[in-house]
Amino acid sequence: MHFDSNLEKIVNDTIFNIKSKSYKGYDPYDALTSPYVYKYKKSNNFSLFMTVFFRFSPIDMRRALKTPEAVNPKALGLILSSYVKLINLGFDLKIRELDTLVALLIKYRSKNYSDISWGYPFPWKNRWRLVEKFEPSIVSTSFAANSLLDYYSLTNNNFLLEMSEKACNFIIKNLKPKKFDTGLCFEYMPGDKTVVLNASALGASLLARVSEFTENRLFRDKAQAAFNFILSRQLDNGRWEYSYDYVTDQPRSQTDWHQGFILDSLMNYIKISEGKNIIDQIKLGASFYEKQFRPDGSSFWRHNQMDYPINIHNQAQGIITFSRLSHYFPEYLELAERILEWTLDNLYSNEGTFYYQKGRFLKNKIIYIRWSQAWMLLAMATYLEACKDNNETIS
Repeated sequence: MHFDSNLEKIVNDTIFNIKSKSYKGYDPYDALTSPYVYKYKKSNNFSLFMTVFFRFSPIDMRRALKTPEAVNPKALGLILSSYVKLINLGFDLKIRELDTLVALLIKYRSKNYSDISWGYPFPWKNRWRLVEKFEPSIVSTSFAANSLLDYYSLTNNNFLLEMSEKACNFIIKNLKPKKFDTGLCFEYMPGDKTVVLNASALGASLLARVSEFTENRLFRDKAQAAFNFILSRQLDNGRWEYSYDYVTDQPRSQTDWHQGFILDSLMNYIKISEGKNIIDQIKLGASFYEKQFRPDGSSFWRHNQMDYPINIHNQAQGIITFSRLSHYFPEYLELAERILEWTLDNLYSNEGTFYYQKGRFLKNKIIYIRWSQAWMLLAMATYLEACKDNNETIS
């Protein structure tokens, strides 16, 4: 396989762009950071409308509405994980840059709960809830703590491992799981009564990884119970529902990058898994996830629901997941390359930045630090890592 692109230059240009902004940027969900919008946060219709408008409008109103750029802990985690991979690949990155990211993660952690956790640097609104600034979630905490664990694997600095352990303790102490006959599902955030499979998988993945280094049996047992439940909820075609109602157990169907989150989490768990058929379930899930992408490498917005918009997060997650899957199924590296090539041809600015979305007729060229920059940096690093592991040629 020969990738006909100066990918090393694109990676370095992306790093330069991210660093030049001191790791700050906008986010698709940051509407309520505007002082003009925040004062109406309790108006469900208005706050939800503005959040949706900010997410999908190709017209960026953030400067006009005085929405500040912010340091996002989840983005920091994605970037730190990318840097570790790139150093292992021979890129010229200084350790002090990684230490800067760690210091920022400590600075921007959530302060209202025991141990250590992370949330978003803005309040955000969806149909079900209003979440205040830095309210921790299992998703942000898992990505941030996993990046510390990645850095620990490079340096063996016990401080990084201790921080990851504290994040696991936060999950166990503060995210009370709902129990099922087949296992358990962790809360998305403290007190949140939803059963979100991909979020629980991410938290369980962190517990599993930390248990490998610490031999913490509690972490291992909780991870196994969470993954037992997730595996029990895989549908016959390989798909996982996004979530289930806490009381009625009715599913919410939404298939996008969250399918990739579950597959990635299972690949982290497989080392300590005692189940003999987990690789078969990963393969089944991958076969379904593959259908979310067109033959040219572009993604559907929701599988079999909407052709557009083609979202940079969908693209990035496809590159990451299929690159990682190539360790077990080498044929998936070619799919990861197709997704990457389409993304570079259609959503890359040639200036170290990636666009948010491509519609049927227009592109949304807003640049987001987490949603596009950090995710695509991790995607490219993961693809290059897979090429190295598979002894492929990269130009």
